[in-house]
Amino acid sequence: MQITIQDVNFHSKEELKAHTSEKLSKLKKFSSEITTCKVFFKLANNHTPEHFECELSAHIPGHEVFGKSVADSFEAALEKSIASVEKQLKKHKEKLLN
Repeated sequence: MQITIQDVNFHSKEELKAHTSEKLSKLKKFSSEITTCKVFFKLANNHTPEHFECELSAHIPGHEVFGKSVADSFEAALEKSIASVEKQLKKHKEKLLN
């Protein structure tokens, strides 16, 4: 699985990138067919405590799943996005089995 991590309008630390790669590698247990994962970290323009945004897309041949979330940290936003993608991968797997 190829992982691409991009930060928009800021420079992320290596710890965030390592944490992201570690968490994304766990998606393989939901689908071994994932070819690429793209993650975009952004700082939202609003002035609320929850202004850290994460967009995640995972590509499976013939299908793409997407998760987007906003939280009070990039790590929390990543967790929410991964949870959304995991749910979609489970639904996709169930659909294939039926």
